[in-house]
Amino acid sequence: EGQGLAEVKQLVEQKRAVERELWELKAQLEKAGFSTFSQMSKFDALIQAQARELSHLRQRMREGRGVCHILNQHLGDTTKAFEELLRANDIDYYMGQSFRDQLAQSSSLAQRVAAKISSREYEFYFHCCSNCFLFLLHRLSKELQQKDKLIESLRSKLDQQQPRPDTPASSHALSEATDQSERTSFISDEQGSTNEDLELCSELDAASEFSQVDAAERSPAGSFLCCVTGTDLMEEHLREIRSLRRRLEDSIQTNDRLRQQLEDRLASMSRDGVKAPHSSGHGNEGNYKFIEKT
Repeated sequence: EGQGLAEVKQLVEQKRAVERELWELKAQLEKAGFSTFSQMSKFDALIQAQARELSHLRQRMREGRGVCHILNQHLGDTTKAFEELLRANDIDYYMGQSFRDQLAQSSSLAQRVAAKISSREYEFYFHCCSNCFLFLLHRLSKELQQKDKLIESLRSKLDQQQPRPDTPASSHALSEATDQSERTSFISDEQGSTNEDLELCSELDAASEFSQVDAAERSPAGSFLCCVTGTDLMEEHLREIRSLRRRLEDSIQTNDRLRQQLEDRLASMSRDGVKAPHSSGHGNEGNYKFIEKT
């Protein structure tokens, strides 16, 4: 019995010690702002809700990264298709339809990205795509201006190829050889320039310097409007690109036609110079040498 009483007393002392610890813990919690255990349970529920939301956001971000990876691959395929479209001499219906299908798929993937990630990240993607199209438009406009200048130069040179007073025969042979070499070099350079002008999309990666997004916060209404009008703006850019490409093709055809006329004119003048008597001390091509190369 004495041993049993000792054990009971020991248990009572342990119970009192635990109660004292609980009261001290309660006092500390009340001092920290937790008045009751019910409030602690509320905070615990709030923490669990925040943890679930964080897990959901992480899942959305993983899905968004996956869709962005797919979109990146698809945009690479679209860029290659567009380069082939620009290099082609004749754009047939099936090639254009394939490119339109790829653009529609890009738009669908962009909408999926907008649904997976936040509006600000979607605005970043939209600005990147818009700046790529603007860079391409700027490049096409620049190439078109260069073609216009080249056409004007060829026309002016054709106008200058008119009969003029002959030069002494002593410089006729040297002038003929020099002109023949320069004509060959000029025509070769012109052909190379024409081929290089068709490779307009090979440097789209340089558009990354234009893809900086404004740091100011945008309103939800503005973000929604950006999502709605994004596809229309891209289609408008594409229409302008097609128009510029048609103009560029017309300029290239005009350039080829003028170059052929210039080549025929120079060949005709060269034949006339060969037929002329050397004893007369005159030549037909001595005074102008075609040394300007584009």
